[in-house]
Amino acid sequence: MSTKSLQPSPVKLAGLGAVAAAALGIASPALAATSGGAPMTAAAVQAKSAPFTIGFSDLSVKPGQRVTISGLAYARAGRNLTILSNAIASARSVNGVPAVQTPALVEGIYQTTVRVSPTAKPGVYPVLLRFGNRQVASTDTLRVVSPSSPGGRSVQTTGCAGIGFTVLHNDRAGSASLPAGGYTISSRTMACGTASADFTTFLARAGRSVPGWTTTAPAAGRATFSQPSTGLSFSVAKQR
Repeated sequence: MSTKSLQPSPVKLAGLGAVAAAALGIASPALAATSGGAPMTAAAVQAKSAPFTIGFSDLSVKPGQRVTISGLAYARAGRNLTILSNAIASARSVNGVPAVQTPALVEGIYQTTVRVSPTAKPGVYPVLLRFGNRQVASTDTLRVVSPSSPGGRSVQTTGCAGIGFTVLHNDRAGSASLPAGGYTISSRTMACGTASADFTTFLARAGRSVPGWTTTAPAAGRATFSQPSTGLSFSVAKQR
């Protein structure tokens, strides 16, 4: 692995949405499937047999800030995955790149909270996900901004007409009851990848409240999650 490839990209700083889900690999534009406990789309598929995704609780972060990284993990529960990035602070490293390990969960996902390096310079940093001895996903969407930059997330204007998502077990997200099965995620204010990655994170909390978000659940298998501070929201509905 080349450490140089994990240096920040010299791009112009700009506000982004809350979460991104991305995976390494090339997929047919027509491909759209669900598996595991998180979505697979043409832009977020490694391979049908081994899907992994990467999502963030915040895409725009400051040095020293804590950020949650989560996503789909096509791995046996308890097996460790390794997250690598020059943006994070960790005493552990792989080939000179700061790294953290986190186990796959029974829901087919993973979740961990890391600290952004206090010495990280402004820029866009690649984040890699490794399982075993191979890289299974990567994304270039984590942006470190100056400590003096205004806080908060910006609202995405790109909506999501609908994306498939599979909940493996009877589960909860906030106050919502979500029976196992296929779901459709939709949003007027969030991209499909953003909404689905947030939903993955909410499921991992197993019914605990989601800080900064409110949940409206009119019936089992249906819910809307809203973030009043930014105007972001998305809905999930169980497919018949």
